[in-house]
Amino acid sequence: MLPLRAAAQPVDLQLLAKMAVSFIAGALIGLERERAKREGAPGVRSVGFISLLGALTTALPLHLPAGGQLQLVVSVPLALSAVSVIAIYSYERAREERGAGVTTQLALALAYASGLLIGSGLVLEGVALCFLTGFALAVKLSVRRLVQAVTYRELLPMLELGVIVFLVGPLLPFDATDPFLHAVSVGSLYAFFVTVLALSFAGYLAFKLAGPKGVGYAAFFGGLANSEAAVSALCRAADPASVALLANAAMLVRNLAVLAALAPGSNPAALKPALLALGASIALAYLAYRVSSRREPPGGGWVEGLSARPIDFGLAARATALFGLTLFLSALAAVALGDAGLLAASVLGGLVSSSTVIFSVLNLAKGGYATWSAAATAILLSTAAAVVNKVLYAWRYLSGEGRRRLALQQLVLLTPLLAAALSQLLTGV
Repeated sequence: MLPLRAAAQPVDLQLLAKMAVSFIAGALIGLERERAKREGAPGVRSVGFISLLGALTTALPLHLPAGGQLQLVVSVPLALSAVSVIAIYSYERAREERGAGVTTQLALALAYASGLLIGSGLVLEGVALCFLTGFALAVKLSVRRLVQAVTYRELLPMLELGVIVFLVGPLLPFDATDPFLHAVSVGSLYAFFVTVLALSFAGYLAFKLAGPKGVGYAAFFGGLANSEAAVSALCRAADPASVALLANAAMLVRNLAVLAALAPGSNPAALKPALLALGASIALAYLAYRVSSRREPPGGGWVEGLSARPIDFGLAARATALFGLTLFLSALAAVALGDAGLLAASVLGGLVSSSTVIFSVLNLAKGGYATWSAAATAILLSTAAAVVNKVLYAWRYLSGEGRRRLALQQLVLLTPLLAAALSQLLTGV
């Protein structure tokens, strides 16, 4: 009769949890393989078991009594089992399908590696590896399409951008500033320069993959990050007036979201006019874009300039110089004008980054350094300046009718902002 001592030992819940998590994480990869491949390929159960073997390989020695012989030898058979399964599958696959790829074999190996991580206690890292593997497998068609669309001529600028970001960037003194006002830092100029290059290349690829709509998406979503950089990067590859309108619309959406998020902890009543004006400008931007889209011929003029290099270092350098000059003049106005410099600096600051002005003036109002009415006015003026500054970046790419259309679009977006700011000024700041 067997002794009952083992039955009295508590259940190792931690080991059970690792086993369950490893199987589920591996099954995620198996689910993708099962849906992407023919019947008979490793699926949910097979890949889940591979991951479970990985977890047991590292978990069992940690949960067995220390010093026991079983702890020393339990990992080897489990590891050999997983390696054997993967090797046998690879052999059968190669025998049946000559020239077949190794994607599934690598997926099995990564599933086993994720099990090893989970079993050793790195649960989050192991699950993340499974999600990353599953995602990489699922986007295979999209990646293949992108690779086929990119030529060698376009690969070189991509590598140049990588050198600038990962090799040159870390060597720069980001904290170094101008010697006069200490307002323009190397870090801010570098970030703007890289943003222009990245958005330029993204817009180029977006057009190749999705046509005119792709550049439109690049202009809008690039405008959410930095509307000035988006206009600088995309005007050479698209209709500048349309790019400016989409970038401005994105900037207005971003400012409204920032202000709406900060208003409850500030002074909602005082900021209400600014919120309403931003909402009205967004609605007008949408209507202006719809009207502009109807008037454009097929293609919309979005293909001009795409024969140029995917990224333009000269364009990025000129835009960065304009950005740095505007930033310096904004700081100079704030220092020279004292109390009255709040509104003047908000206008000049809006030429650089209106969202930064929103954060700044709200902090000043909370600290008692400015009234809430002045803060609301400053927000409106900075946003108006951010709308107007697109002219600085897009004007040189237009002539005649294009410039008139750009000016009219800017005026439409400015109307609610300036009307609300004027109302605030007349009622007293």
